[in-house]
Amino acid sequence: MARLRSIMRGTRQIRPVQIPLKNMVQQDGMPESVTVGLAVIQDYGEILEGAARYAVARGAKPEPGNELYDYGKAVYTLAIACVDPESDPAHPIPFFGTSDNPTVEERVSDVLSHPNIGRDTIMYLAECQDVWQDECSPQPGVGEKSPAEYYQMIAEVAAEGPLAFLRLSAGTRLKFLLFTANLLLTLPTLNSPSGANAEQKPSS
Repeated sequence: MARLRSIMRGTRQIRPVQIPLKNMVQQDGMPESVTVGLAVIQDYGEILEGAARYAVARGAKPEPGNELYDYGKAVYTLAIACVDPESDPAHPIPFFGTSDNPTVEERVSDVLSHPNIGRDTIMYLAECQDVWQDECSPQPGVGEKSPAEYYQMIAEVAAEGPLAFLRLSAGTRLKFLLFTANLLLTLPTLNSPSGANAEQKPSS
C-alpha cells in the first residue's frame, strides 16, 4: 500500500478573495478592489503561538474567547495564509511584508500598520480563510449531517447562546446558517403572500 506522502503529491489551490476599496479615499489609478490569495494553513501551531505572544504582550490571557487573543489569531492567519493570488501554489509569495522574503513577524507588522487594512478587513479575511480551510478538510463537514443532527445543533445553540455558535468553525457556521435559512423558508407564514410583512395584532 502506498504511503501518504506518495499519494498526496498535489498542491492545494489558492482561493482568490476580493477586498473592496470603495470606502477608501480614492487616488488616481487606485482600483476599486484588490485580490488576495488564501492558502491552506499547514502549521496551525505557528498561528496559535503567535496569537499567544500577541495577547501576552498586551496584558491579556492567551486563551480562546479573549478578544485580544482571537484578534491576534486573525492577524497571524493573514500573515501566514495571505499570498499573491497569481503565484505558484507550491511556492506562494507572501502578500504582506515589505522585503523580498519577509519573516512572519514582518508580515504581521505589515498587516497591523497597513493603511488600507483595518480590523473589519482582518476579521473578514480570517473568516474567508477558515471557510476555505474547512472546504479542504478531509474530515466530514456539517454538510454531511442529517436533518436530525442539524436540529440538535440548533437546539444546542439556542440553549447555550452565542458562544456555542462562535465555537463552530467559520465554514461550519456558514453551512449552519444556510440550513437554518432554508428551514425558515419552509415556514407557512413566510410562504404566504402577506406573511413576510404581516404585523402582529394585539390580543384582545
